[in-house]
Amino acid sequence: GSAWIQKGGDIDGEAAGDKSGWSVRINSDGNTVAIGAPENTGTTGNSWNERGHVRIYQWNGSAWIQKGTDIDGDDYSDLSGKSVSMSSDGNTVAIGAPSQFGNNSGHVLVFAVSSTNVYACDVATGLNVSPITPTSARLNWSNGVNHHHVTIRGRIVGTSNWLTITIPAGSPTYKDVFSLNNGTTYEWQLITYCNAAETIASQWSSLHTFTAECQTPDSIWIDPISSNGVRFNWTAAPGAAGFEIKGRRIGGSLITLLVGNLATSKDVLGLLPGTTYEWTIRSLCNQTGTLTSAFTPMDTFVTLTSARFGSTDLNKKKQKLNIYPNPISNQGFIEYKNYNAKAYTIRILDGKGMVVFEEQNITDSKTIFNRKNLSAGMYFVEIIDEGVSRKKFMVE
Repeated sequence: GSAWIQKGGDIDGEAAGDKSGWSVRINSDGNTVAIGAPENTGTTGNSWNERGHVRIYQWNGSAWIQKGTDIDGDDYSDLSGKSVSMSSDGNTVAIGAPSQFGNNSGHVLVFAVSSTNVYACDVATGLNVSPITPTSARLNWSNGVNHHHVTIRGRIVGTSNWLTITIPAGSPTYKDVFSLNNGTTYEWQLITYCNAAETIASQWSSLHTFTAECQTPDSIWIDPISSNGVRFNWTAAPGAAGFEIKGRRIGGSLITLLVGNLATSKDVLGLLPGTTYEWTIRSLCNQTGTLTSAFTPMDTFVTLTSARFGSTDLNKKKQKLNIYPNPISNQGFIEYKNYNAKAYTIRILDGKGMVVFEEQNITDSKTIFNRKNLSAGMYFVEIIDEGVSRKKFMVE
């Protein structure tokens, strides 16, 4: 271009009289700069000390962020930083201190970064989004050590304009965002600042993506079941105005049931003993039923014979299924409280309903599950005993 445009804001010295900028060196790609301040007092706070220091800054895409800590002179009147030189990759710096030892003999010190993580502030971890609705989402994270506050930036995937939000010190480690577009995929990341002036910061975290949409219930199960009745159970979905259930006897026609948003179960009677049925459910995210989630994978069950149980079994105590952590990185725990104290089967299904793992005759209440060769994505854990319980989990 034909004009010079300032890259980022001013990089000010630490205190009056530092003479920051007396010497400056920048690396070959223009994204790392070393700045000498030969009359800085180091950590002493004495204005006459003049040991000097050098600060290294790195461009993070939107601002200059200090890279590592101050490199202070060894002793008073060193004037360290009166001259500096930097390698082309920005990872090695030579610093001149012409008045070292008080007799002006001077010296040069060469410094190299000790690791690839040269930021003075730890980046936040554990980015995830939950809950999600068609128009809103909650962004969650875990703060790094010695954090002061964070800044979040987000955008629609494929666009260039970021929306930036600063989260003040002392705030919870989540941010609710609204006015999202249904069916649109977003990406977001954050940077951690370890002081109020934002001169000490982490690098930007990795990008995390999510889609604003009507959410499918993440767990469905049958419990209890009798010879002529069944209770459909599911977990509530955020933002749901109601639910639509479809079910049928195998080979028969589908029947549709609608239930309100506060319901998490539905009793169905008038079934035939010893007969196989299947059912599925999806969320309705508006009152007209035009904004819907996908259906869960079809779930099958067999009603009991008349000789075993009656319809009063619908009052039986529910069983409990849980999987944690969710999402799973390497290893997870499947916990199932089987009140009937009988052996059961665990199956893992992928998002298309295909069985990718199965273990039978389990009697323990807790099972360790290793990710092994599962790729990142959505899966279901399914417990089969006298009924079927199912819960959704994610692998990252």
